[in-house]
Amino acid sequence: MSKHTLSSTANKVLFLFICVFPLFASAQNLHKYNLKWGYEKFWATMGLLNTQKELPNAGSGFMINSAPVKGKNEIVFSVYYTGMYSVSLKTGELLWASSDHSLFTCGTSNQIIYFSAKKNAIISKNISDGKVNWEYKFEVKEEGAYVSANENIVVFATFDGKIYSLNSKTGKVNWIKDDKQQKIEGVYGFSGLTKSSITLCTWSQENGQNFILTNLDYDGNVKWSKTFKGWKKQEFGQIASKPLIENDIIYVSTGTNIMYAINITSGEIEWEYKIKDNQPIYCTPYKVGNRLYFNTRNDLFCYDVNKKELIWEETSGVQYDHYSSPIIIDDVVLYSSSRGLKTRNALTGEIIEGYLPPYLTLMTAAIKHKDLLILPSQEGLFIYKENTNQ
Repeated sequence: MSKHTLSSTANKVLFLFICVFPLFASAQNLHKYNLKWGYEKFWATMGLLNTQKELPNAGSGFMINSAPVKGKNEIVFSVYYTGMYSVSLKTGELLWASSDHSLFTCGTSNQIIYFSAKKNAIISKNISDGKVNWEYKFEVKEEGAYVSANENIVVFATFDGKIYSLNSKTGKVNWIKDDKQQKIEGVYGFSGLTKSSITLCTWSQENGQNFILTNLDYDGNVKWSKTFKGWKKQEFGQIASKPLIENDIIYVSTGTNIMYAINITSGEIEWEYKIKDNQPIYCTPYKVGNRLYFNTRNDLFCYDVNKKELIWEETSGVQYDHYSSPIIIDDVVLYSSSRGLKTRNALTGEIIEGYLPPYLTLMTAAIKHKDLLILPSQEGLFIYKENTNQ
């Protein structure tokens, strides 16, 4: 790999951990803002996993290194170099555990999780009982892959530039693509799936760091490809977040200070928004109606995709302050910071205080399940129940 890539797998895991994408669908409309919005602690996994003697000990740092996956009545999550766990959403009881763990993003479909394991294998596993459906092993110099999936295919890309498509039911190979024509030196491997196409976020090092967005059909044929040039060597980072696809538009940042809206059918840029102070955008955006929420490591932005103008901006004043993608719950923006969980009015950007404790840090994006709020953190999995008595 090029000397400009991230230096280690651990750094890649941390980079993804900071910038992981939200895992539930955006609401269609903003509701009337309710000052009584709030949650109270329900249960947490702190201390639970250290009792599992059949698995390696997590040590002093409990790091959930990829975004948890929600089943019907359970939540599955991976602990860095330790194992994969499933706990009941109702009680926090441990349902099953395995020594497998996902290094990077997981794909899910029909109560099945697809993930890249440490032993350079893609594994299909039932969310309900942890049973392995199939396993596909692949060879690569540097371990790990970013996995996307639906009911038909599983797509992943490796750091040596290869792209794989597997049958999601059997694990058999549909095709393997090694696109040397585009001189891809690394697939910083996020992909977005629609019912008919695959959009890959890749990068190369020729003449600096070039970000390449490629759209393929399910047979692996390239429909269009767009290269974003102009990166200087060692400036900013590679693509670091999963793209958001909605209504034939893909919202993605190249790891620089520009958010793009790109037509997924033609590959044409619909609009772009450039942040003035050159802050790179690392996190996946979140869309509600015509509002797109996205953040850099320091600031949070609310952008009107119809009017193509900024609605409001939050400046933290603290360097490297933000640690997760934003999500919206009941007109409230939630995102993690170096000072704990932050909450703001999604309509105005005003600070909301006093609803959640401030000690959750290095959190991946939160998950909403009925009346529960699921908050992964460096210290464990925290579950909050909606407080209707405020």
